Amino acid sequence: MNGSPSSKSTRCTTLGEVVEPRTERVSPQDYPTSRYVGLEHVEAHTSRLLGTAPAETMSSTCYRFQKGDVLYGRLRSYLNKVWLADFDGLCSSEFIVLPETQALSGQFLRFRLAATDFITFAEHHMQGDRPRADFEQLASFQLALPSKPIQRRIAGILDEADRLRRMRRYALELSDQFLPALFLRMFGDPAANPKGFSVVPAGKLFHIQLGKMLDEKRYTGRQLRPYLGNANVQWGYFDLADVKQMDFPPDDFEKFRLRVDDILVCEGGEVGRTAIWRGEIPDCCYQKAVHRLRLKTNQIRPDYFQWYMWAAVASGLVARETSTSTIGHFTAERFEVFPIVVPPAKVQDDFVGAVAAHREHQSTLREALRQAENLFQSLLNQYFGKETWTYAYKTPEEKCWA
Repeated sequence: MNGSPSSKSTRCTTLGEVVEPRTERVSPQDYPTSRYVGLEHVEAHTSRLLGTAPAETMSSTCYRFQKGDVLYGRLRSYLNKVWLADFDGLCSSEFIVLPETQALSGQFLRFRLAATDFITFAEHHMQGDRPRADFEQLASFQLALPSKPIQRRIAGILDEADRLRRMRRYALELSDQFLPALFLRMFGDPAANPKGFSVVPAGKLFHIQLGKMLDEKRYTGRQLRPYLGNANVQWGYFDLADVKQMDFPPDDFEKFRLRVDDILVCEGGEVGRTAIWRGEIPDCCYQKAVHRLRLKTNQIRPDYFQWYMWAAVASGLVARETSTSTIGHFTAERFEVFPIVVPPAKVQDDFVGAVAAHREHQSTLREALRQAENLFQSLLNQYFGKETWTYAYKTPEEKCWA
């Protein structure tokens, strides 16, 4: 195993025996040109720095950190916010700042703290309404520590695997920008309709119907059907992790049963959020907070309409059509007259073809990201899993895991 420890180069120790956190608190006003890192600036589970803030905008005292230190987010440690600093700066006191030491490489420590066993250990020690893990508790964590050259070798391998998953995640993020840009290039802002395409009221294009009202008093449990609510409808897909059921008598089931290519649009919440039903769940229905649109005519393509609604929300067109109550609602009456820009069928078909090709491309990117994530986790387990380290000690008493 490349980079593996050996019994001659590895010793069993605890985190507290090999590193002590920096505890110097300073006023950010004394370091106005420094960069400040808060918990919100470190992405969960990825060790990616999302940004910084000017230290002069902070009011509370901060910790100082140096390039090469590891910042560990002690609040809700299950979020796994770990960052290896690549500049000197200030940070929130919600971080534990761990410097590199003679025995411990910062690069190695960054990955060691991201391993599953440490996350579980930290979670076990979280306390309070806003659960935090203190270093005094984390210091007892046992780890097998190879020599520093081997630590750097292991960290180098993990860094390459991490770079691969970051590149693949970035490729997926970039691909998310393609269809919005293509839609605006082909059709323009729906509120302005710069191409001069035909405009047709939604009621001329679709049968529009709100879903079934949830009535717990009439619940019997004898005619249960799955149904989608507002929270299930996301942009371009359905979140099916929590699909509820309620009674749909035969007449209601026929009325509210979804068919393939039905379009669901949120009536409240994030008004206008739209997705196309592809038959993901057999005999599925929908609830009142959602409009179902069923085609009356072949003038409009569902995939075009889904992106039209995205653009209409982004441009503010939908907001202008919602009711004026405190919480916006897209009533059925207003939806009937909502203006839909309808390009020629050939132009829509060209866009729909691009959507299909992009969907296939994104599927490939997601699979590549999944493989990269699996590789990274596999390497973490290879280097930090219990079964990896036990052989490095001659007797059970010498093992970290005894």
